[in-house]
Amino acid sequence: MEKPDPRKIPQPIVLSKVQQWLVPLVLVLATVLWSADALANLHGPDNPPVLNGPHTGDRSTNPPGRNSTIPVLLIEDVRPRSGRSSLMNEIYIYGASFADGVVVHLVQTSGTEYPLETTRLSWMQLAAVVPAGVAPGIYDLKVLNPDGGQAVLARAYTVFDPLGDDLKANDYELWTEPVALRARGSKNDVGLIVHRQGGKQPVSVTVRFYEGDPDNGGTLLGDGTIAMLSPRSSQSTSKVAWNPTSAGEYELYAVIDPDNRVPEALESNNKVHRTVTVLPPVADLVAPRVDNFVIDEGN
Repeated sequence: MEKPDPRKIPQPIVLSKVQQWLVPLVLVLATVLWSADALANLHGPDNPPVLNGPHTGDRSTNPPGRNSTIPVLLIEDVRPRSGRSSLMNEIYIYGASFADGVVVHLVQTSGTEYPLETTRLSWMQLAAVVPAGVAPGIYDLKVLNPDGGQAVLARAYTVFDPLGDDLKANDYELWTEPVALRARGSKNDVGLIVHRQGGKQPVSVTVRFYEGDPDNGGTLLGDGTIAMLSPRSSQSTSKVAWNPTSAGEYELYAVIDPDNRVPEALESNNKVHRTVTVLPPVADLVAPRVDNFVIDEGN
């Protein structure tokens, strides 16, 4: 019997230690990349991902009877936040899970709702048109999906009278200096950018700052001022010092024209507030310096 040629017998593959480590890693990376690509194709810009269980966030509801996997409908922001009653104004709404057929409403404090012409730009962005002739005032903004889901952003949009004078500000324009605030001993300041809609002559403006809600026992920090604010312009107040005693979250409030010295067509938009985080004080790492000393009274 002829012996087989050893060169033709299949030989086992022997991997080095480095190869034995690299092969499983490559397989794992390939699996991860394939999964990510599959998810990206599944949840594209027009197919939002979903969360398990019903959403129970503030003033946001799901259709009744749906307790399984459903999208979370929410409103994050509206821009711009105000417009003249005499003009048609286009606004943009940012959030998540806006479905085809979604409709935007402006809601008065009385409960009266005004449906707006709405365009769905994506599942995260809408455009809506506020028509001319809407009564001046502050409105909530409601988003309604065709399946019954809805979300509301309170005090989201202000309509003002172009012939009247009005002072206003946005919550995010209540500024702090520095941005990273420190407790005890650190120099912190607050201020506010104030907008003036309408008017005929420059006016001086006072803004009163509080730690906590002034209508619920807030602590007065002081008054910031704007010496001259011209019609249809914006300007920041002077700085007001603030020295929080401990680290944590604080509610800062600003009240524009607290003594009502500027006649305004709309007085209900003069209070803004913002939550800020105060960090612990920085440890004193500077070594003491001795400039001179006396031993035994110089003897």
